Amino acid sequence: MEKTELIATLALPKMPKVGCITARKLIRHFGSAAAVFENIKHTNESPYQSISKVFKGPEKHQVVRAAEKEVELIEKHSINWISYLDAAFPTPLNQCADAPLVLFYSGQPFPPTTRVVSIVGTRQPSAQGKAFVKQLVAELAPYQPIIVSGFAYGIDIEAQLAALDNGLVTFGCFGHGILGCYPKQHTKYRKRIEETGGFLSEVWANEPFQRSHFLQRNRLIAGLAQATIIVESREKGGALTTAQYALSYQRDVFAAPGRPTDATASGCLELIKNRQAECITSG
Repeated sequence: MEKTELIATLALPKMPKVGCITARKLIRHFGSAAAVFENIKHTNESPYQSISKVFKGPEKHQVVRAAEKEVELIEKHSINWISYLDAAFPTPLNQCADAPLVLFYSGQPFPPTTRVVSIVGTRQPSAQGKAFVKQLVAELAPYQPIIVSGFAYGIDIEAQLAALDNGLVTFGCFGHGILGCYPKQHTKYRKRIEETGGFLSEVWANEPFQRSHFLQRNRLIAGLAQATIIVESREKGGALTTAQYALSYQRDVFAAPGRPTDATASGCLELIKNRQAECITSG
């Protein structure tokens, strides 16, 4: 992809009223991201007339300039990236209508396989929850799945470390730029993960830290996997948003049961009770 097209591809979803879903539709219609910026302001077609107005305003120049700075940063730090038009873009993620147009990554490229399992859960797991994750990953190991998670405290990092201990490839999804590492306490695990797996993010390296980015990250976790497993989650835990994304993508969702009196079991039990997730008790 040429530099001009990369700048346009980065900028397009950031335009007001656009986003990833509409950006893909616009590219299909006009032929390329650069062609969207060049031609949409002249279109009289009804589906795009309301959107075309934002390409005539000052927002366009601000977004494009920000994308230019991002490309400068990519070049300066030799950041790895991949476009959704590339054959190596993760296939399961690319099947999601709202998938990002560009993914940044560190470590290894994401393997061309659909045998991917995401494991997420509370940041404050019980001893039983941690033990179950280790058991689960060990039982899945003979099938050699890629284990995806959010690299966060609790269940996420337990799943990824269990993957490494069982000789599995694991990928973490960041809710921040690929140059950062949150939480910092997990920096010590990064190189070990990157030896066979790596990290993915759609967030620009120079974007400020925002809580909303972690919701975006959750959809990556769900979109990459055939199945998402929730191990311990409160009723409003972040893991439940990952489950909802997985359900919207018509992917399998599993939840580990727990005692009804445990707060960290409430989210999983609710998923099972509402038949949004299958009960899982072993690999």
